[in-house]
Amino acid sequence: MSLAGTIASLNEGADIAHVTVNGLGEKSGNTDIAELALALKGLYNVETNLKFDKLIELSKLVERLSNIKVSTMKPVVGDMIFTRESGLVVAQMINHPPSVEGYSPELLGRKRSVALGKKSEKKSIEYVLNELDINLSEDKIDLVLEKVKNMSISNKGTVNIEEFKKIIKNL
Repeated sequence: MSLAGTIASLNEGADIAHVTVNGLGEKSGNTDIAELALALKGLYNVETNLKFDKLIELSKLVERLSNIKVSTMKPVVGDMIFTRESGLVVAQMINHPPSVEGYSPELLGRKRSVALGKKSEKKSIEYVLNELDINLSEDKIDLVLEKVKNMSISNKGTVNIEEFKKIIKNL
């Protein structure tokens, strides 16, 4: 609500917006600077003179200084906001990124990534193999997918890149 209220106030003639970093501040109603800047650019084509590629760095600095951890899913600055696990969403991300992203990760100096787990599908495996510059036959990709799903269910979490490489090595 703070973001919507801030944008509404600016639309009605407010000259400045009181903002926070990471949602921290004197009052909980002030909006986050990263979220506001991105909304203004993306929705209203308003330039703010902010360096979007520095917003993550700023967030990390405030996180360290305040000793208050930011959610990995926090809009704009969360560590995992460009990470996808669901195979269907990965396929959408590959074919048409705007269908799953409101803004490009490159705007923030970031990259897309895929988490491998029980919700992964063939496109997820292919994406990570491509990132690692590894070529496998279709039947081996199917086998890797099965092993990733089984490991994820067994471990009750995603499969990290080292575990993934081990799966491939043991084919």
